Order: sequence, then C-alpha cells, then structure tokens
Amino acid sequence: MRSSRAAGLALLALAAAAVAVGVWVVRSGPGGVGGGRPALSVTAAPVYLVAYDAPRFTLSPVDRVVPAPPAAGGDAPADATPYARALVAALARGPRAEEAAAGLASAVPSATEVRRAERDGDRLRVDLPAAFVAGGGTSSMRARLEQVRWTLTGAPGIERVTLSVDGAPLEVMGGEGLWVDPTWRRPAGGDLPTW
Repeated sequence: MRSSRAAGLALLALAAAAVAVGVWVVRSGPGGVGGGRPALSVTAAPVYLVAYDAPRFTLSPVDRVVPAPPAAGGDAPADATPYARALVAALARGPRAEEAAAGLASAVPSATEVRRAERDGDRLRVDLPAAFVAGGGTSSMRARLEQVRWTLTGAPGIERVTLSVDGAPLEVMGGEGLWVDPTWRRPAGGDLPTW
C-alpha cells in the first residue's frame, strides 16, 4: 500500500507540473501574455539515474517533464538546446526524495549545464562545460557518461549522441583515461549497461 501511495503521489506531482507548464505555454503562446512568442511543447522523457545492484552499477529510468525535442529534417541542424539543457539539468539535480529512498543517485556534477545542442537527423550534438569531466574516479566518470548518453537518446528518433566539452570533442575522461566513443549509438536491444 505504501508503494502504491508513493506512486500515486509521484503521478500527481507529474500531472501538476504538466498543468503548470501547460498554463505557461498557453499564456506565452501566440496572442497570449508573452507577446506572441511561439508556444513551448513539452513531453515526459526518461532520465537515467544510477542504481547500485551489488556488486555492480546500472541505470534506472525515471520520467521528467521537459521541452519536446525539435523535429528531425530540414537542411540545417535544429536547435535542441532547451531540450538537452532540461534533461541534463534534471540529471545534475539528482533524484527526487522518493527516488533517493529507493537507492537511486546521479553522478552528474551539479555544475553541469548544456552550453549548446543541435539535432541533425537521428543525432544530437551536445556541448558540455568542463565541470562535466571534473573530479571522480573511473566508476563515477562511467556513471555520468552513461547517464548523459542514455538520457539524451531517450526521445523517439534520436539514436546517436556526440559530446563535446567547451567546444572540443570528448574523447577521454578522468585521470585514469576512460575512452569515449566520438559518436555513441544506443544499442538496438536497449539493454542497460552495467559496470
């Protein structure tokens, strides 16, 4: 009963957030209080937190309400900064109280904020600050890398992510040298990593 009550409260909180965002969208859309700015479309998206499953770590998805990703297509890459920024900010904030009580955590440093992001077809290019690669050992580096890659490829149609730090391609993390694939593709089977 306790878990169903907690689940009900979480769903109620998510619905309240969606309503609040919806009111803001209506007020800031064309003809609204915001002076004719385009309406912001929002969606529930999975954010991947770290779970310790002794003796290994893995990821566990939780939903957050974020701006919808831009549509694919067109001649030029689309600005995906609001979408990517909201997702990475959710990782940097970490788990909600009930998620932390269930053993979930985040390894993404709190100072991590997306500098710029763009969508080009099925690929998202995301530039992060140096704070993303600062501090922590190999397990922490691997955790934050997996969290960001899986979270950023959670939307339908986004299958690959290319990360950079302060404008330079992210190729290695940490003093111990965790190598990073220049462009990472979500595995077809969807099996979450363990490390």
